[in-house]
Amino acid sequence: MGQIANTYRQVNGLQLVDQFQEYFHRPTGSALGLLTSAQNIGSLIALPIAPYITDGLGRRASIFLGGLIMLGGVAWQGMAPDLMHFTLARGVIGFGMSFSVNAAPLLVTELAYPTQRASLTAIYNTMWYAGTIVAAWVTFGTFRVPGSVWSWRIPSILQGLPSLIQCLLIWFCPESPRWLLSKGRDQQAIDILSKYHGSGDMYHPLVEYEYDEIRAAIVVERSVGNVSYWSLFSSPGNRRRMRIIIALGLFSQWSGNGLISSYTNLILEGVGITSASKKTLINGVLQLMNLGMAALSALYVERAGRRKLFLTSNVGMLLTFSIWTATMVVFQQNGSYAAAMVAVVFIFIYYIFYDIAYTPILVTYVVEILPFRIRAKGFAVLTAVLFDGSQPNLDPLFIAEAEAARASGKYDAAVKDSKDLRRNSEAKSPTSPKDFGRSFDTKSPTSSKGCVGSFDTKTPTTPQRASGSTGAIDTRYYEMKPTATGWAPVYKN
Repeated sequence: MGQIANTYRQVNGLQLVDQFQEYFHRPTGSALGLLTSAQNIGSLIALPIAPYITDGLGRRASIFLGGLIMLGGVAWQGMAPDLMHFTLARGVIGFGMSFSVNAAPLLVTELAYPTQRASLTAIYNTMWYAGTIVAAWVTFGTFRVPGSVWSWRIPSILQGLPSLIQCLLIWFCPESPRWLLSKGRDQQAIDILSKYHGSGDMYHPLVEYEYDEIRAAIVVERSVGNVSYWSLFSSPGNRRRMRIIIALGLFSQWSGNGLISSYTNLILEGVGITSASKKTLINGVLQLMNLGMAALSALYVERAGRRKLFLTSNVGMLLTFSIWTATMVVFQQNGSYAAAMVAVVFIFIYYIFYDIAYTPILVTYVVEILPFRIRAKGFAVLTAVLFDGSQPNLDPLFIAEAEAARASGKYDAAVKDSKDLRRNSEAKSPTSPKDFGRSFDTKSPTSSKGCVGSFDTKTPTTPQRASGSTGAIDTRYYEMKPTATGWAPVYKN
């Protein structure tokens, strides 16, 4: 539920809703970048505090506190009158999220049955996509509410549901036996271990083994004195752990996944998909596939091994991201429908490779290599790297360039919505060649198949070559139709 609460609050899906864009005056550039990263900024502010709450008050208390703060942020966001309030509310949500995200994976790991620990921790992180699925399909439904602010307010308010469930049910969940033993509450720890690991038998060999192991580890760890953030780098072993943790955090965010997780709207428009129904549908299907692949990998993590999955994921992402990028360039240069469809396909393939390692086993691997005494603080470092490392994916220059390209009309020939253009042509269709007042440099729809000549709208039936041609439109997928400003290529249904 913690991961569902985390990802449901991503603003990516809301950007696909036209009413959201209109209400907030289509944020662009730095305003869009701040809107998207406000949650991460709030999380970074809380991260230095979160481990002390997790270790001091317990895993459950930290999750409960985070849930309360997030509920307040959701209420503010859902009723936000303008973009500034909406952005600030997302910062509050991120602040509360740090407490829940810091404590929840530790609680899962420390409660899990030993032979199931890796798979359960991997499945915990896989629930990231359960939140994105809910968010994607809620927006897929609510974008159809025409001319109403509730098309984006409903998804915003529903973001509070996971936190509400957390706050109501967390106290029915047992506390971490490791945390209880660290606070001298041995009997409570034994009761929990015997109930969940020993079938109620406090003298079960596994219960006795786990109790002795935890006690011995705590004694050794306490012998080094108080634990601060400096302890993470105070010994060769801890420094090596931090190198691995920081590297994994950076790899997971600098792989390019943030382009889709934060800017689906711009990426899909960049390959000619402008319809809100198509964009929300693609987003919803992508999240379903992500959950399935990540869950499948989580179940096989013990058989496949950590390093093999990481290496396979890295190589696969490198190859697929390269092809994805190349096909987007081809589309932007000549409007090729085939290149656009290949780009969409490789977005899905890219995420298959991302999902087999970084989604399920990132948290699992980090928690496994951290000793109990520095586990909360070490995990906070990973979270900080994840949030901070995602900022290159939210580069304001990328936003500005994408918005400028969209505003300039550079891709209009390929991304015009066919239905809108046809309605326009029916209302304002010119009746004779003299009405065609503008020339359009592209293929002639009346020429023979494969013609690459340009089209002069003053003489719409005659293909001709023209200097300064910007490229050909593929007549297999586009045809020329009259519009208010002259002739334009329209995608064939």
